[in-house]
Amino acid sequence: MRLKQRTRQHIIADLSVNHVERQALLCGYAAERVRYDYGYDLAVWTYTASGAIEPGQLLVQVKATDAINCLADRTRIALRLDQRDLNLWLGDFLPVFLILYDAQADIAYWIYIQAYFRALGPAFDPSQIGQTYTVYFNSHDILSSAAIEKFAECKRRVVSQRNNQSGEVGYEN
Repeated sequence: MRLKQRTRQHIIADLSVNHVERQALLCGYAAERVRYDYGYDLAVWTYTASGAIEPGQLLVQVKATDAINCLADRTRIALRLDQRDLNLWLGDFLPVFLILYDAQADIAYWIYIQAYFRALGPAFDPSQIGQTYTVYFNSHDILSSAAIEKFAECKRRVVSQRNNQSGEVGYEN
């Protein structure tokens, strides 16, 4: 009798999301897996020091692999992305974080998507890319609870700027 098989890719995909969830939980935040994945795997809710929920979420897409594509300089890791994902992420006002999980080493790397592409400057034109685009992770940007805290601070700044532009009242930390 033939049955469906749980593949290695399924296993490392679950491990990768769990890896990110754990770092968020260590910060006292809440992480919720996105049930229907159309570009995001997790939404992370952050809280003030007193435990009050903060507006907005961290949006996270996780990629998992058994074979990291580290460049010869050993400081950068290449990952090819679908243009449709980039269109979604770059169009979002909330911070989007791309995580690359190395299942063999049980380590993850991160990119703050909007900041990554802002840093490319005016030379980057999203309308000019093909069906895929390669991004390069810095091998020193390792996912940890400290990194998640940085993500939360980025989100706080984005929400605060948006509230200031619209005249809405912000939140206290």
